Amino acid sequence: MANMSLDEFVGLCESLESNKDKYLAYIEHYKSRMNESIKNHNLEDLDNIMDEYYDLNEKHSNNLLTADFIKIK
Repeated sequence: MANMSLDEFVGLCESLESNKDKYLAYIEHYKSRMNESIKNHNLEDLDNIMDEYYDLNEKHSNNLLTADFIKIK
């Protein structure tokens, strides 16, 4: 984000504000999957979910509005 212009930063902030329900749903989706894996003592599945979650976050750290984020229900 250090190379981001002020306009790009403002745009991302506005995007977060206008799409906050989608981002909260994204977080809840992964939280639910993680809790289910823990409840079922399925640590391999939990590890896969965590990898998927962090990979998706890293992939979109500078581009928050993407199809991958929006499609998660």
